[in-house]
Amino acid sequence: MSETKDTLIGQKSLKSETTHQPKILDLEQIKLARVIIKENHPLNNTHISQVFPVLKPCTYCCGSQSKGDEKQSLLDDENKYYEAQQNKLNHAMRQATMRKSKKEVSKDLKKQDPFNFLGFGMVAYRDLMLILFMLFTLLSLLMFPAMYYYSKSDGYGGYQKGYDQYSLGNMGYSNINCQTVPFEVKKINMFCQFGTITKIKSIGINPSTIKSRDVCANIQENKVCTDIISKEFDDKIRLQVEKVQKTDFETTYTLKDVFVNYGTIKNDPKTKVCADSGAMLYIQYTCEQSDEELKEKYSQVSIISCFSIFAACIYAITIYFVKKYSKLNQIDWDLKTVTPGDYTLRYEISTEAYMWFCHNIYDQQHMQEKGIPKAKALKDYMKSELETILTNMLNQMKLSSADTSNIRISQVKIADIVFSYNNGEFINLLKQRGMHIQNQRFEQMRDTEKKICELKNQKFTDLTRPVEAFITFEEEDGSIIGQEFKPQFNFFGIRKSQDQKFLGQALYLIETTEPTNIIWENRHYTKFDIVWRSAVVLLAISFLVLISFTLIFICKSYSNVAKTKYPDIDCPTINITYGQNLAEYAYKEYDNYYNFAEKGFIEPTPLSGALQCYCDTYGLGISGYKMMDFKYNNVKICKQYYMDGYLSFAATNAAQYMIIAINFILRLFIIKLIVFIGRDTESAQTKLITNGVFIVQFFNTALLLLLVNANFNEQFPMLSLIFKGNVPDFNEFWFQDIGNTLVGAMLFNIYWPVLEFFVWYGYRTLFRCLDRGLCKCDSNKTKKITIQQYVEIYSGPNFFIHYKYSSILNITFVTMMYGVGLPILFPIAALSFLTLYLVEKTMVYYSYRQPPMYDEKLNINVLTILTYAPILFLGFGYWMLSSKQLLSNELFSFTYDQDIKETGHIWYNVLKWQSYVASPSLPMLLMFWVFLIGTVTRYQWYKLLCTLFPNTIKVGDLEIDEDLDNYFNTLDDHDRNWSIKEEEYSRSALGMEILHEQTLTKLRTSERGDSTIQGVHCYDILANPLYLDDFQYFSPSMEERQKYIIDDDDDEGNDTAQSDLVKVILNLAFLTEKQAVEFTFTKDAYKQQKMNAKPSFIN
Repeated sequence: MSETKDTLIGQKSLKSETTHQPKILDLEQIKLARVIIKENHPLNNTHISQVFPVLKPCTYCCGSQSKGDEKQSLLDDENKYYEAQQNKLNHAMRQATMRKSKKEVSKDLKKQDPFNFLGFGMVAYRDLMLILFMLFTLLSLLMFPAMYYYSKSDGYGGYQKGYDQYSLGNMGYSNINCQTVPFEVKKINMFCQFGTITKIKSIGINPSTIKSRDVCANIQENKVCTDIISKEFDDKIRLQVEKVQKTDFETTYTLKDVFVNYGTIKNDPKTKVCADSGAMLYIQYTCEQSDEELKEKYSQVSIISCFSIFAACIYAITIYFVKKYSKLNQIDWDLKTVTPGDYTLRYEISTEAYMWFCHNIYDQQHMQEKGIPKAKALKDYMKSELETILTNMLNQMKLSSADTSNIRISQVKIADIVFSYNNGEFINLLKQRGMHIQNQRFEQMRDTEKKICELKNQKFTDLTRPVEAFITFEEEDGSIIGQEFKPQFNFFGIRKSQDQKFLGQALYLIETTEPTNIIWENRHYTKFDIVWRSAVVLLAISFLVLISFTLIFICKSYSNVAKTKYPDIDCPTINITYGQNLAEYAYKEYDNYYNFAEKGFIEPTPLSGALQCYCDTYGLGISGYKMMDFKYNNVKICKQYYMDGYLSFAATNAAQYMIIAINFILRLFIIKLIVFIGRDTESAQTKLITNGVFIVQFFNTALLLLLVNANFNEQFPMLSLIFKGNVPDFNEFWFQDIGNTLVGAMLFNIYWPVLEFFVWYGYRTLFRCLDRGLCKCDSNKTKKITIQQYVEIYSGPNFFIHYKYSSILNITFVTMMYGVGLPILFPIAALSFLTLYLVEKTMVYYSYRQPPMYDEKLNINVLTILTYAPILFLGFGYWMLSSKQLLSNELFSFTYDQDIKETGHIWYNVLKWQSYVASPSLPMLLMFWVFLIGTVTRYQWYKLLCTLFPNTIKVGDLEIDEDLDNYFNTLDDHDRNWSIKEEEYSRSALGMEILHEQTLTKLRTSERGDSTIQGVHCYDILANPLYLDDFQYFSPSMEERQKYIIDDDDDEGNDTAQSDLVKVILNLAFLTEKQAVEFTFTKDAYKQQKMNAKPSFIN
């Protein structure tokens, strides 16, 4: 625990002896604030060659190695005067501001790697970024053949844009098209963007009276025309096409060529509609790949499949290695550090257990009449009983066959027991009060104090009932013996019964986390509370995701409508077909499409390309704005075409950046919502936030784009009622449209960390300038009235690891999910991780405030999630490479041009033996099943291996004897002084005896050993610097603490009341019930409590 944070952060300016009016900080106070800022950034003076060892040769060449301690940080002026200011502080102040962190890590360790100063969690985070950069660089090399083969193909026929030339779509797909032209043109033109025109599926004429204008097959509605088409004409066209097999085809015809009895066509009322100006000739044809092309592609896809499998194996092995290596590092770290958690176990005090104590012990022994508070009585009873129970267990272990050679103690002793209460509402109100004090809003402070009093009166019993006990043993062996009573669970997760009874209930002792990892205001939540709160959060997040889906769906839907409205065309061919009549037919096409209702049609006549080619041809060299005003027959026929083009472009890019913006906004909401769930540790809460933000971001980035355009008619017919997109499978359209959008969104991850830093740095700089005055450059100028305000504006940003881990997971999973079809994502991911690594590492050293000391749980959680990525990689990779139109010419006829074309590629076919014939994608399918089954059942396989090979050792099961010193010997002078002063003041001034007399004696008499505890040394909430700052609590261990407390009255005798009231209200259970009921959260009550302090408590 940092004495600086205990005494200064969150403090107000030094109080004037003559007035209590707010005053601007003076120079001495600014210097003091800068000391705090400096100590908020303990790695700030680290030389750049230590941050990035690869730069060491450069520093030697530049002669800057000796200037390591003079490294200028990103904090600029807040560190500029640190050294001079610190030397000017008096000896007492230096003692008050000495940071405990300086003794937490040895000088040799810090010199070796300053990052180790921040704890194992931060080291693991840094290492993971670097490992993922190297891993995805290697995967980029492995996927290079895919990028090479894709880029050398020409599936888009020269119409590549963006990064789609490096996508699977550029290899080309067989397709089936429909071409319609006005019958009176008397020309047929067909065009294949990829492949050659191979087969004619149907030829026919739609009469001018037909209601459905996009018919492209012989049906009842056009039977009147198809029946009179000459078989010779049909055979002639088919023969010409099959003989030539080119990418484009053009021929002319006459009435005599087309119709049987052509002479009577125009005179017959039934058949003249087949040859008038409204009739349309349609021809449905296939664009297929030659056998040579399929053979070459088969070979290329086989190579891509093999390299993809190898990449998946490399990824899985690397993540497995990192996970095991991380566990070994954590064990090594644990061996080198001492924390309170090494000595402490947790006991859950149920309502039944507490009532048992009150009835059978407290009431039976008439403790209330003796003036003994319930908390003190419970603490003494628990200490005595648990020491007896655990000592008996120790004796039983020694008599049994259990190995007790590492246990040195003969009797279990408890150093201290700390209770948590059902007082979450108290804690939240105390935080509000602290904020008001910090900003000197004393009226609001008094309003909050009234709420605290009302809450105490309304819920006194609940607020003073202990819900958990943190039991700290004098020796680590005591904790090890206590773990014999840890809960055991059966196969269904139900806790097994325990024979040993304690407080009338089965005794269960649970390993606990570190003090700073505890969220004290959430300790009272039950499993039921967590469940219903989680349900509320899940509904809220689902609603937010639904809004996100709607926004992106609307945006992408408009983009897709514009793209599907205009067919893929070859304008040179169309220009030849229509010749000088292109403008006329462009106008007709416009009229039949936009004015279809006036002509009695059910739907618009599909555009065949005349309008597009006319506007593009005549628009060459002319701005789109002018072409929008161009008129033909007094109609602006090109206006909508250009509008659709601009809006489609805008919608496509808007969707890309909308994903990024929505992800950012959802991240903020999700963090707030998950905090509402009420997890009782920072690690559990951070894990939930990480997973929650990742799931939502992954859905928005990877799945939402897939669903927006998806058509599930073949896969899940029921879902086709909701998802009515125009993409039934991965094809050239998907990769060119959705693929490019996805790549664009992922590219943003490369420069986002840099952009984010400069945006927030500029934001902070602006407020610093405003604080000094826009025209003032003197860094000693400020408008702040409290040290805390000054610290907040001149310190760097807080470090939050949860959404950063979420970003890492999102980048990894999106890349792996679409990596086979979009291998360009791998180098993008590698660059993203490199940027994140460089920016994060630099900012942790030179900008971020010192982050919490995260444990290994979050890192293990992330690594566990990462193990599932190869399943997506292989599953989606198989699906992309097994497309029937990619490696074969299996095509299906359709009736209407707007129909979604069938693919024959159905998910449940993978469950049939027919899918397991030799193909380039078969190895990926087989490896998918191997990875899926292996990943899901890996724990069962491990148990089986342990049964077969009993000597197999799992890294996480290693039990290490840390050979720790006695708990009291691990306390440094600061920790010891804090506990002693707090207890002495509580007894003498507040009439509360919190520590056991033996505990206080050992604190006074024990000597400091070779190793000392890292971080906060005990489980008292007021020892946690985060709560200390929030409550604006000043410990009695501070010298002249009243100088740093500002109140709004002139009574010098009640200055410490602001802090003492916090101490009392958090420990109400250590007052007698009469005292606690009568106590009110006011300065008058504070005076009365001091006068009522029992002499027997005074030492």
